[in-house]
Amino acid sequence: MTESFQSRIEKAGALLDDGKFDLCLSTMKSIWLNAPENDEIISLFSRYARALNQNDLAVALERLADKVKSSNGIDESPQEVFEAAYHLVGERYFDIGRNLLQKCLDKFPANNTVRYELAFAQMSLGQFKEAILNFEQVVKLEEDFDTVLNLSACYALTRDLKNVENTIRRLEKLASDQEEKNEIAHRKMVLKRLHFMASKKEFNKQDWFFVLYGTILLGYKAPSQANTNVGPQVDAFDVLVPNHNIKAIAGTLAVLKGVLRGLEIEPEAIEYYNTYAKPLAQTEARLFDLTVENYTGPDRPDYALMLMNSADEIVGPHQAFLENCDNRATFAYALNLDVPLPVTPDIVGHLGQIRLPWDNDIKMSDDPEHSNKILAEAMPKILEIASHMENDAEVIGTITDTVLYYNPKLEMLAVQNSQKIPRRPEFTAEIHDFK
Repeated sequence: MTESFQSRIEKAGALLDDGKFDLCLSTMKSIWLNAPENDEIISLFSRYARALNQNDLAVALERLADKVKSSNGIDESPQEVFEAAYHLVGERYFDIGRNLLQKCLDKFPANNTVRYELAFAQMSLGQFKEAILNFEQVVKLEEDFDTVLNLSACYALTRDLKNVENTIRRLEKLASDQEEKNEIAHRKMVLKRLHFMASKKEFNKQDWFFVLYGTILLGYKAPSQANTNVGPQVDAFDVLVPNHNIKAIAGTLAVLKGVLRGLEIEPEAIEYYNTYAKPLAQTEARLFDLTVENYTGPDRPDYALMLMNSADEIVGPHQAFLENCDNRATFAYALNLDVPLPVTPDIVGHLGQIRLPWDNDIKMSDDPEHSNKILAEAMPKILEIASHMENDAEVIGTITDTVLYYNPKLEMLAVQNSQKIPRRPEFTAEIHDFK
């Protein structure tokens, strides 16, 4: 071990002690990917995992660290390496897990379990062609539903339509319950969308959200359209106003109204699922001149649009939103591309880990009255700007572009399409690493 590794491990440990988890993780990963047999970095990662309550991973890593320290290296501890890799993949540390699994497979090339886990890690990293090779090797020994389903997803993500069709036929022979039949129905819709988009040479994020989930992505601009000073892949209001302040929020809600009207999706009521989303819902309700209310359950007599700050708010009660019912559309202001979700919203405003201006102020306060005051003050400010922005040339252009993109695809969107898409799909987070 070089001195530079030692000093970097100490730096990562100090970051962990200071609670700077993201910086600690990036530092640790850069070390471990270059020094996989360093027991100190494995032990530090174990301590990091325990701090995040990832206890199974912490235990597996500590066992691996002890084995590496007492043996001649990581290759002498295949069981501990596999267990650590399995839990690393389970906690979404895919790159480290993949490297460890590759070591296991090099030592035991006939082990189907190791090969499957390696393929899953590769798929999760966007290495779809490598994952396909390993999944195909797995099914040569045992063709099960989950492996073929992963194969079908990988072939879809490489736009290999012939093999998507082939894997769907294989899945139909393997399906044994309604849940698996639902998965087949989803794969068939993905295939239908792929055929519809076949003439487009390269897909952007808007295309992939449509193909994989039938989700409307508001205000998206491809890299060729975006302000390159802002970033390589941004959306319209990231270009106008970074940091998602009041103007950005108002612009997004103005675009949401315009796109829904342009696609002839007319809500009869506006809901908010979480109190944090109340200013968004109140503003949208005023723009539509509709009533607004808190979410009251999966059933309602009139057609409602339900707003959320972040898509991950749906995780707790996700069973209520699985059904793609005729009487509710779901809108999330932000969706974190790195986190899989049991349900994908019908409409997404922005991509990324976005906090709205009032979030931190409320979270740092234990006073409900203060929180309610902050939320109450936000809505009139947003509404005033949004009302003006409805006539803004940039907003009108964004609405027009978005409506033109989705109008020919209406029958394949999730929103208001419960006859063909009875269940909303999971968000499986493949898009962020896609090349």
